[in-house]
Amino acid sequence: MSQIESAALPIVKHLILGERSFLDLRSQQKLASVLSLISIRIELIAHGMRSIPTTEKNALRENPLPTPNWRIWIAKHAGEDLKDYRFRYTAMQISSNAYAVDVGPEHCNTHITTLIAGQLYVHIFFSTVWPEFSGYRGVSLVKLWPSSGFDIDTARLPELSDDAGVMLHETVSREGKKPGQLR
Repeated sequence: MSQIESAALPIVKHLILGERSFLDLRSQQKLASVLSLISIRIELIAHGMRSIPTTEKNALRENPLPTPNWRIWIAKHAGEDLKDYRFRYTAMQISSNAYAVDVGPEHCNTHITTLIAGQLYVHIFFSTVWPEFSGYRGVSLVKLWPSSGFDIDTARLPELSDDAGVMLHETVSREGKKPGQLR
């Protein structure tokens, strides 16, 4: 896992500082990998609210790319320098079966992680039951993962305020929609 971190460090540094860079496909892959790893680590401190199965962690270790269960977007953080808030994590159970019997924090299958570091805003959606989730309406973000295949000019990242970031983070859990209904 340290190799994932080392490979992404120069990329992350430019984004945190708000320096212009161009993220080619390889840079996008490195960044998506480290952001997935960070999200996994955040989940570990989430007091039992786990959604990422061991198979996902093993897959990232064996092939340093997120699986298709991950969706990652980036933007430029346009808020204040946040001293107390660097990330948000929300796990939930979204069932593909309306008659699911297993409920509780140990049965989460979806999570949202929001990260803010300097001028970098990251929004991560992970789900083992909602593979067709394609994003959000009414907010401008740049899709990092799965890659669109195009280079990303970080000078053109849309700006996201603190309030918009909080609203975005809470959208899935607030809407309470079943897969296929949110958009």
